[in-house]
Amino acid sequence: MSGPSGAFVEAFILAVCARDPFFTARIDLPRVLARIADSVARLPALHRWVFRISVVLMELAVPPVAWKLRPFSRLPHAAQTAYLEAWKGSRIQLKRNLFRLVKSVCVCSLLAEDAVLEEIGYGPSLRHRRERA
Repeated sequence: MSGPSGAFVEAFILAVCARDPFFTARIDLPRVLARIADSVARLPALHRWVFRISVVLMELAVPPVAWKLRPFSRLPHAAQTAYLEAWKGSRIQLKRNLFRLVKSVCVCSLLAEDAVLEEIGYGPSLRHRRERA
């Protein structure tokens, strides 16, 4: 992913991790972004198109979907968190669904990181899986 969509996805992941240095120091962000790009590339054409449109809408806040002057990736962390909460709790079903789509693709790619799995308690099963392979 490159351009505004790459900047948005990176900012989205950091916002989801709450910019926690504990997580951000342990994840390989370029690898997560590459995994997201690969996942999106393997989606059916319609879903790929919807994902890309969702990212543009969330990054640039095209009226009437949202109203803000700066792109999401350039907002301070507190404003990013508030913006994502607004999308998550929107009265408009389409906005909530688009948010869920972007969140599910990004979080699934983030959870594929071994360091994240270790930190959330899947260390023993992860080590067992490595030993069997």
